[in-house]
Amino acid sequence: LTRDSSILGPHHLDEFVRVWADYDPAATGRIHYTDMYEMLRNIAPPVGFGRKCPYRLAYKHLIRMNMPVAEDGTVHFTTTLFALIRESLSIKMRPGTISCTYISHVTKALTPLFHIF
Repeated sequence: LTRDSSILGPHHLDEFVRVWADYDPAATGRIHYTDMYEMLRNIAPPVGFGRKCPYRLAYKHLIRMNMPVAEDGTVHFTTTLFALIRESLSIKMRPGTISCTYISHVTKALTPLFHIF
């Protein structure tokens, strides 16, 4: 096994859940998109941006995440988590629809991590 903290693991999910709860105390599963920047600065890399991340680089990452924003200006927990994983692992998304096979593989890989919810 490795001690490399940049490899995504369950401890990264725990940190994301902990910080998300600070911004969503009512546990609605949604936070306002304007809180995303500050929230992601409170999460250490590789999932978040960390405190030392320059704001221009952080906003560049947010734009690349291509997050869907609801009409009320909120983003969803699961959508945010998957976007952060894609960004962290540098997974490039194809324009348009995603293949069902790809979604199936990702869902199977991440299902064991969702025992918390």
